[in-house]
Amino acid sequence: LGTWNAADGGAQMPADDQIPEATVSYAAPAVSGFSINAGLVDGGDGDDGSILGIGYTVEAGSTTVALSMDTYSKGNVDATSIGAVVTAGDFVLTLASNNEEDTTAATAYDRTGDAMGVTYKVSETLSVQAYSGTTDDSKAASYKITDTGVGATYTITPGLTVSITNNSVEATTDGGTKTTTDGTALALNVTF
Repeated sequence: LGTWNAADGGAQMPADDQIPEATVSYAAPAVSGFSINAGLVDGGDGDDGSILGIGYTVEAGSTTVALSMDTYSKGNVDATSIGAVVTAGDFVLTLASNNEEDTTAATAYDRTGDAMGVTYKVSETLSVQAYSGTTDDSKAASYKITDTGVGATYTITPGLTVSITNNSVEATTDGGTKTTTDGTALALNVTF
């Protein structure tokens, strides 16, 4: 994405939830589709962080809807991630909205990334995917990331797949520096 200076705080891709892995966590047993988990993130010499996650999954005929919300707080940084995954037969729709805010005076930002992905299983051996997302910063009008991608995955034999994806990213930093990247990747995946 080019060079991001310290004031930019790095690039926040639209689908990146900004919630770190917990140092220690507890997940309560799921009850009637509801789940809840909580965790702590070791802050070293600084503040420790806390994480709370809530989920709900419901089935309606051949359709499954999974909803989730996660929050993270550490010092001056708060993050929230809200997501939904709808599975209907061979079609999967994934929606996400991720927000991270830092209220530290020198590096303040309030970034929100919204993303949508679609996967469709064309046959037993072929699936296609598409993705689009944007990130904006309400404290920096010029900050914007637009990310789009398409791909396909082909199963050669059970446990052996090949995937091809094309991804385009256009990013503008807090300072107005604009960068565009476009790339295609080919991957061979083997599972045992």
